[in-house]
Amino acid sequence: MAGQAGYVVERVLENREVGTSLMQQAVLFRTSHHSAALEIGLTRRNIPFVKFGGLKFLDTAHVKDLLALSRFIENPRAGSRAFVSCNSAELGHARC
Repeated sequence: MAGQAGYVVERVLENREVGTSLMQQAVLFRTSHHSAALEIGLTRRNIPFVKFGGLKFLDTAHVKDLLALSRFIENPRAGSRAFVSCNSAELGHARC
């Protein structure tokens, strides 16, 4: 986990331990792409969060496409179950 994200995750957990609920804590970002490392860190530690102003990193189309491709590579017999959506995604030069 990135240094700053790890620091924030630890502070969130410490604050919760001393009685500050998760609903009373907030992290502000100037742009949403800076939040990706923190979102991954919070998810790994099973800390629920709400993001306002954009998609959660793991909900973005390119991440979902990559996860679906990884599942298919791991288990090709899963067939179309591995691919949830392939409307306009580009993989190399091929279009789905």
